[in-house]
Amino acid sequence: MLQIFSDEPYGLSAETGDVLWENTNESGYSDHSLRKVTLGDRHFAFVAGHRHQNPSNVRMIDPATGRSLWTERVGLLGVYEGLFANTLAIAGNTLVTFQPHIPEPDPETTRIRKEDVTHHIHAWQLSTSGIKHLWQDDHLPPDEGPHLAIASGVVYGVGRHQVRCLDLQTGNLLGKITESEFPHPADSPHVDAPGSNPLLIIAGDRLFLSPEGQHGRHGFVLFDADPSRLTLFGDQEREWLPPHASTTAYGRQPIVNPIVDGRAFFRGGNGIYCYDLRQSQQRIEK
Repeated sequence: MLQIFSDEPYGLSAETGDVLWENTNESGYSDHSLRKVTLGDRHFAFVAGHRHQNPSNVRMIDPATGRSLWTERVGLLGVYEGLFANTLAIAGNTLVTFQPHIPEPDPETTRIRKEDVTHHIHAWQLSTSGIKHLWQDDHLPPDEGPHLAIASGVVYGVGRHQVRCLDLQTGNLLGKITESEFPHPADSPHVDAPGSNPLLIIAGDRLFLSPEGQHGRHGFVLFDADPSRLTLFGDQEREWLPPHASTTAYGRQPIVNPIVDGRAFFRGGNGIYCYDLRQSQQRIEK
């Protein structure tokens, strides 16, 4: 079992909780993302060190010994104005990241104009000997914290007012959901499209999107996850707002909403609520 304490990864015994090792070959990074990587029949720990508006330092750790197999800098992980650990995901030996491209500062003012910064989805190949860049997608404008998910060889990326589906191996565009395809109340300019801090989950053949995770409400929009269809399920005019769920103003939900064995677990204002998705799944398949 691995954990981050005092800005460094530790290996803990799953049986006793005793510290088995400490990985101390990195300094100066106060925020980290930790992911499990499976290479062949072995498991490793991938650790990304974040520092605001600075290149991220990434490394692969052998959990048996706590030794770093390699350490490299791969550019800024996250978005230009924040870190957001949920902007990287791993499937097999492929790392997918959300990264900004930062232009050179203006020679006269020495400043970087925010509107000149572009954001892209990248893919990297991981091995026991290092990390290799595979591809980079076009600019996907974020609205504060974007989100990534990987399922069935497809990368799902959420930007401002759109969801983009990319082939995991090549980065080719497989499909996208644009602003007009999200629920749109009749005679209203409001669209339930992704905005501040969206959350995206792929469960089976469905795409669960919480378009807004910040400004006082917490709802969901469902689509067919097949990139060739991306058909909207449910109400064409509004997202589904669970009666018990809300957000705190200007703050992300402190926990995610997992879907396990066909059941969705949502945090409400007075407890944890569970929805059974299995019967609705059967109706969809029919």
